[in-house]
Amino acid sequence: MQSNEVPDLREDDVGWMRTACRSRPQERARIGMVQRQPHPRRGPGRAVAAWWVLLPPVREVTGMATIDLTGETFGGTVAGEGIVLVDFWAAWCGPCRAFAPVFEAASERHPDVVFSKVDTEAEVGLATANRITSIPTLMVIRDGVLVYKQPGALPEPQLELLISKARELDMDDVRWQIAESSTAA
Repeated sequence: MQSNEVPDLREDDVGWMRTACRSRPQERARIGMVQRQPHPRRGPGRAVAAWWVLLPPVREVTGMATIDLTGETFGGTVAGEGIVLVDFWAAWCGPCRAFAPVFEAASERHPDVVFSKVDTEAEVGLATANRITSIPTLMVIRDGVLVYKQPGALPEPQLELLISKARELDMDDVRWQIAESSTAA
């Protein structure tokens, strides 16, 4: 079958389409273009399985998936215990699109870490409140304390190193340093 041909759809193809929609984006794009066609064995006017292509694809989650943060959910997510990574991004940003698969892959390898994303176009107030001036910007928050904030897309080894360094932090020492710097100022 050529890459631009539409497969012949039958009722028994629903399982194939379900799999393709979940796991193969190139097939999902091709399936999304399927028009209602007469079924070859049932005659004209009988569209079989065309209803499936109209539904949005189901995303399979194998590990901890990234979550989308909004102004309402940001505070509660970053205030909790543990490590939270926040990626500030925009759809038009090339480096953001290049960093997205690295971020998603890391979220599957580290289920104990919360991976979240903020769309700066949709959440302008949240981006402004966090003083985001360049994207992508990655923030690491551990136990409610901002420990890292830097613009730029990280390669996979540097992201892994950042996560391991965030795990190694002595948070009592970090809080003491914050208290010392605020009393000195």
